Amino acid sequence: MFAFVSMSLFLNAVLTNKWIFNLMMLKHMYIWHIHPYLSSSYSQINFAHFIYAILFLVYFCNKGFFNKQKISLERFLYQKELEKSKNKLGTIAQSTTNGIIILTNNEIVFNNSSILELLNCDLPSLFSVIEKLEYCPEKKLARYSNSNFLIDDVMLTMENINTEEICLGITKLNDINLEWRAKKILWEEVPSLFLTARNANQIIELEKNIANDKMKTILLRSVSHELKTPLNAILHFTNEILEKHRSKLNSEDLQQLSMVVTSSKLMLSLINDLLDYSKILAGVFSIRKVYTNFRKIIYSTCELIEIQAKRKGLSYSCHIDPNVPEEIYTDPLRYGQVLLNLLSNALKFTMKGGIEVHFYIDCNNKLKCQVKDTGIGIPEKTMQKIFTAFNSPNNPNLNPNGSGLGLSISNYLVKELGGDSIKVKSSVSKGSLFWFSIDILQEKIQIEDCESEPDEIDDSLCTVMSRYSSFDSGCHYDILIVDDNEFNLEVLGSVLTKYNVKFAEASGGRDAIEKIKLQDKSHQFKAVIMDCNMPELDGLETTKELCSMYKQGKLRKIPYVIGYSAYSSDEDRQLSLASGMMDYLMKPCPPEEIIATINKYL
Repeated sequence: MFAFVSMSLFLNAVLTNKWIFNLMMLKHMYIWHIHPYLSSSYSQINFAHFIYAILFLVYFCNKGFFNKQKISLERFLYQKELEKSKNKLGTIAQSTTNGIIILTNNEIVFNNSSILELLNCDLPSLFSVIEKLEYCPEKKLARYSNSNFLIDDVMLTMENINTEEICLGITKLNDINLEWRAKKILWEEVPSLFLTARNANQIIELEKNIANDKMKTILLRSVSHELKTPLNAILHFTNEILEKHRSKLNSEDLQQLSMVVTSSKLMLSLINDLLDYSKILAGVFSIRKVYTNFRKIIYSTCELIEIQAKRKGLSYSCHIDPNVPEEIYTDPLRYGQVLLNLLSNALKFTMKGGIEVHFYIDCNNKLKCQVKDTGIGIPEKTMQKIFTAFNSPNNPNLNPNGSGLGLSISNYLVKELGGDSIKVKSSVSKGSLFWFSIDILQEKIQIEDCESEPDEIDDSLCTVMSRYSSFDSGCHYDILIVDDNEFNLEVLGSVLTKYNVKFAEASGGRDAIEKIKLQDKSHQFKAVIMDCNMPELDGLETTKELCSMYKQGKLRKIPYVIGYSAYSSDEDRQLSLASGMMDYLMKPCPPEEIIATINKYL
């Protein structure tokens, strides 16, 4: 029994390789087998005792051997795992389209196949190809050296203590622009440089497109502004002639002048399309919803189309359902712009027959507009392109008029006004039907809330203005108009003269400052209508300088400054107000609005 227990303990100690069992086995062997012989007079030796002793000696003698085998096994397993990890990393490195190079002591110790493809070379010539690479003009980003060779910055990066990733720059080889980045790492416990290269052709192309879009936006804004200036004068003075001399003009002269006004308004619509497109590209487009008289929008817009339709021998009809409310909550300018674009489009491509426009409230309580024509129609294969900028689905030889932006911008405006998009059905040689729906609000209480806002705004403006001047009702309402363009000075002067407002003129920012300084000594100007875009010193800088002069005590009072510009974006408006201006008028501006704005601050 004792022998069996001892053998079990021994085998368990050997198999588990645990020291606690080794000690227990040693203890029991001593107690059960060795101690009885030492403490008794027995002379007979059991053969099993020799077996135990031999096994005991063999086990402890080979203990070191077993440990060595165990360590070797662990090292083997670790190396296998390490090899697996390296294989995985190698697979990833070879799979990426970015080129990878690892440099240790100025030698390539690792590279993937992508770098060979990007540089179009084999492994033996890889380093020599890199040595010849030069940065593209203005594409060197590393500042370690004045050299234009990539390899010089690579070597200096190795010596630098910075461990962050560095973008070295862009080189070009075989029409491929390569962006190079470097980062210091430990490769097999040795300081090394991790160098990557990626094809930057698409990124550079994208940057060019963005730059072109910015230039296009700037150009569109500039051209549109310059076009609006003479158009402003044409519209104003033509209306003046019609108003003053209508009774003296014969029917032919009246018709011709009416055509001038109509054509000018249509031209203004095209210019607004260009401006809107530039604002959409720049991401500064905005909608201003107010409660407005719906029928006033419709009649003023449709009047332009009706005159032209009659001249082409086309019939024209406009139907407004009685359920359409008198007032709707929308942006009147943008809604009218969408309607005018759709009607102008129908007019352009309709050679016979007529145009119909219908307005009604649909089942979703939305205001729906339908424009139907009997024109040439739209081919089905080009139907999807009609809402893309600068695309015309019809034969351009039929009618070359238009900017190619009308439908694209109109579709965008409908979405901004709360609609889905403009829908269309068309049949070649039979005509087209366009329709859209927008949300409208009819609650009168909201109208009353909106009507209370101007008082609050006026109060806040007066509070801001009190920092610069105080209002004296005993003084004359003298106005200074500032503009570098003679047309605009004539238009504004004509409006003020008509309403018996005394005014002076300034041809630019510097001239305005000098005249305000002179008037400050005796009879100050009460308001200034300031063109925002002028050479040398624009309206914004002029206003800032006036505010600065007042704070320094160089002016006793500062007049209310009203911005005057062809730009209508929120960004332009906010920049004007931030400069110290109190209000903002957009060219061309109706005379009534100019006078109402002046009276608001006098």
